[in-house]
Amino acid sequence: MMKLNQAKLGLIGLVSCLTAACAPSPAVGDWESKDRIQGERNELELEEAGRGQATLYFFFGEGFYEADFDVDWEEESNGELTLDLTCDGNCSELDFRMECTLAGDEEEMECDAEEPFRTYDFEWVKR
Repeated sequence: MMKLNQAKLGLIGLVSCLTAACAPSPAVGDWESKDRIQGERNELELEEAGRGQATLYFFFGEGFYEADFDVDWEEESNGELTLDLTCDGNCSELDFRMECTLAGDEEEMECDAEEPFRTYDFEWVKR
């Protein structure tokens, strides 16, 4: 009897997992900036494990720069996410956090960033 109950619980867990509870977040995937920055598009890859990578193009002072970032992210609720971006290399002054919201049938994402990117428009579309 015990094995049968365990089998039923396992089947219930599998059925639950096949529904939305175990489905990957709609945020998972490859994103690019809606607009070009000096002819380039920002790129963002979010992986299922709450990790990812980003390449950002931006103006800082008088210069135009490119920087790669490691991303740690988590989905809060209702399509809201928090992304922590850590600059690769000797550039920790560029580390920042973004609060994002999925929109447009979850194929678009808008983010508000903290310093030093507070005035930067982060609008993403899924590739």
